Amino acid sequence: MSVPEQIPMRLDYPSRNDLESFLTADANFAAYTAVMAWRTWPDARMILSGPAGCGKSHLGAIWCADSGAARVTATMIRPASVPELAAHPALLIEDADRIGDLDSDLAREAEHGLFHLLNLTAPARTPLMITGAAAPGYWRFATADVTSRLCAFAHVRIGAPDDALLSSILHKLFADRRISVPDDVIVLLLQRIPRSVIAARRIVEQIDTFALARRRRVTRRLVIEALGGVGVVTQDLREEDP
Repeated sequence: MSVPEQIPMRLDYPSRNDLESFLTADANFAAYTAVMAWRTWPDARMILSGPAGCGKSHLGAIWCADSGAARVTATMIRPASVPELAAHPALLIEDADRIGDLDSDLAREAEHGLFHLLNLTAPARTPLMITGAAAPGYWRFATADVTSRLCAFAHVRIGAPDDALLSSILHKLFADRRISVPDDVIVLLLQRIPRSVIAARRIVEQIDTFALARRRRVTRRLVIEALGGVGVVTQDLREEDP
């Protein structure tokens, strides 16, 4: 007899961005070490780059807690807001590479504000961490002075998660939902999912919802059923899970 599906109860699983929850591996250890040594940054400034979902925001949150830094999205900076931003003891400026994606007028305002902020905080050696997906030489600015200024900063990059890190992340995401999974589930997911923390988080949520709706535990078979329909897992079952 088939088990009728139930409407899953959606729970909010808070995303922790503290030091204890940050998982280190080869892909992010250099960045983690550099950020934690922020008091020794050259000119008190650092560029942190890496692909979406690699942990930039998490590491930025850890740095803010340690340094007392305020947090601002680069695309929201305006010349009028610069004096208030510069008054903070430290500052995290996120997604500076996205300024070039704005409409021309907004991009000009944000770029002007960023340049003014860099100049205003330099004499006081206010600690700044600036993030983006690629290295600063690839960021699109109308003013060459902004690019050259940023390219002179110390730069550290977080790589895409390797198997060791992604495995730890998957185990943690399931554990956060109080789900115990066998090792073969993790191995299967490592073979099939995109190399991204964001993708891992979404896929674990999808599996949890699927399992809850069917009142079944998470097994290799259930994972293939849950994800096969969207083309994430395509490998045929060789053995039946109980």
